Amino acid sequence: MKSPYLRRALQRIQDWCSGVERAVGIDPLAQAKGGVGAGAVRVAPPPAATLTVVGGGGTFAVAIDLPDNVTGPVINELKVSATVPFKGSSTVNKYPLNPATYLTINIPNTTFYFQLRSRYYTSDFNQPVVFGPVSSGA
Repeated sequence: MKSPYLRRALQRIQDWCSGVERAVGIDPLAQAKGGVGAGAVRVAPPPAATLTVVGGGGTFAVAIDLPDNVTGPVINELKVSATVPFKGSSTVNKYPLNPATYLTINIPNTTFYFQLRSRYYTSDFNQPVVFGPVSSGA
């Protein structure tokens, strides 16, 4: 293509189309990736869960309350950090993805913030929920 203006205009149209496809749950690059599920429809992320953390006796009791309108199994990602925001913190501990809705963490004499985000097996993560600070006590 000889015209840089035409090339730029066509690229913007393609980017816009790809964005619309992603917004409705279609991976526009699935075929280009040569992968299984080419053109597969992705599910929208689940609604945000409620996160409750209670500290005391050297432990944190973490409870995740899923909303009534979830449409399938949900897996949760929990992160803890001594500081916020989580993105720039050097003290982040990430717990493995799992479907559990209750967790006990034994770390005495600490204060943490907690971040939860969830997804279905076929979706992206929802927006994270942050809770804290909470102290575990002695």
